[in-house]
Amino acid sequence: MSMKMKANKSHKNPRNCFTHKVRYKDHKLAIAALHSISNRRTADLSEFGQTRFNQVRVYFHDPCKGWHLTSQEEWSVSSRSQIDQ
Repeated sequence: MSMKMKANKSHKNPRNCFTHKVRYKDHKLAIAALHSISNRRTADLSEFGQTRFNQVRVYFHDPCKGWHLTSQEEWSVSSRSQIDQ
């Protein structure tokens, strides 16, 4: 395996979060992933008329000290209580 591939794979580690969501180690990597998904969503919509990619923002998850993507437009109190469980 090349060093470049290994470095690219190290930005996420889903095993470190009990939510089983993809965990990004910093805000910059999470934003890059969000931009990539946004581009994919645009391409899927124009080509197929639908998409399964609906993530719209990133958030810091304190229990795993990592960043995740979410489809929720705004942070809400009910979201916070579900994540902290």
